[in-house]
Amino acid sequence: MALDLRSSELEQAFIKERISNVEKHFTELSSKLSCYNKKSAHVRDSGDDLAKSILNFASKENLNSSLRSSLMHFADILIAIQEYRDAQIQRIDVKVVLEFANYNPICKRIKNDLATCFEIRKKEIKKKNQLEKTRGKNSTNWQAIAQAERDYSQAKREATQTVTDLSKKIDNFERQKIEDIKHVFLELIKIEMVFHAKAIELYTTAYNTIKNIKVDEDLKEFQSHFRSYSSTMNHTDNSATDLRDIMMNPSTSRHADMILTEQNQTIDDVENSTNISSKSYTDSKTSNHTPDSSSIISPTKKIQKLSKTDQINKQSASFSSIGSSVRSKFDFGDHCL
Repeated sequence: MALDLRSSELEQAFIKERISNVEKHFTELSSKLSCYNKKSAHVRDSGDDLAKSILNFASKENLNSSLRSSLMHFADILIAIQEYRDAQIQRIDVKVVLEFANYNPICKRIKNDLATCFEIRKKEIKKKNQLEKTRGKNSTNWQAIAQAERDYSQAKREATQTVTDLSKKIDNFERQKIEDIKHVFLELIKIEMVFHAKAIELYTTAYNTIKNIKVDEDLKEFQSHFRSYSSTMNHTDNSATDLRDIMMNPSTSRHADMILTEQNQTIDDVENSTNISSKSYTDSKTSNHTPDSSSIISPTKKIQKLSKTDQINKQSASFSSIGSSVRSKFDFGDHCL
C-alpha cells in the first residue's frame, strides 16, 4: 500500500515537473520573442525615419542630378525593406509568439488532469485498504466483504481508465511539445530567411543605385551654376560701385551744379529780353514812332534763345533721368555698398 502510494506520488511529481518546466520556459521564450519583435519594430520605424531624411535632402538638392535621382531611389528601396520587415514582424507575432503563449492554458489543463488522476489513484488505494480491513475484521460477513470488493473494483476501474487516459494525454503533450518546438522554430527561420533574401535583393539594387552616382558630371553641373552665379554677382557689384562713384565724385557734382546755374542764367536772360522788348514796344507806340529794329528783339532770335533753353533743359532732364534710372536699377540696399 505504501509502495503504491509512494509510486503514485513519484509519478505525479515527475510529470508535474515536466509540465512546469515547459510552462516556465515557453512563457520565457514567448516573452523574449515578443521583445525581439518590438526591437525589430523599432528598427523598422528608424528605417522609415532614415528614408524620410534622405528624401528631404534629395528634394533640396537641385544642382546634382544623378545624386538627387540616386538618393530618391535609395530612399524608396529603404522604405520597401521596412515594409518587408513589417511583414516579418506580423508573421513572427502570429506564427511564433502566439504559439508559445498558447502553451500556458495547455499546461494548466494537463496539471488539472494530473491532479484528478492522482485523486482517483488515492481513492483506489483507499478502497483497497477498506477491503483488506473488512476481510480482517469480519471474515464471515460475506455481504460486507462483497460490497467492499465491488467498491474496490469500481475504484480500480476508474483509476485504471484515468491513468490510461492521463498517460495518453502526457504522451500527446510530449509529442505535441516536440512537434510544436520544431514547427515554430522552422517557421521563425523561414520567416527570417524570406525577409533577409528580399533584403539582400533590395540592398543589391540599392548598392548599384548609389554606385551609379556620377561624381564628375554633378561637379561640372555645380561649377557651371557657380560660375554663372559669380558672374552675375560681380556685374551687380561693379554696377553698384559705379553708381557709388557717380554719387561720391565731386567733379560730377560740380558739373551738375554748373548745368543748373547755366540753365537758371539762360532763363533770366530770356525773361529780361522779353521785358525790354515789351517796354520798347510800349514806348514806341506811345510816341507814335516806328520802333527801332535794334531795340526790339526779333521773334527769330527769341525762338533761337528759347530753343537753346529747351535744349539745355532737355539735357539736364536727360542727365537727371539717367542718374535716376541708374540708382533705381542698382538699388540693392545698404549691404551692397
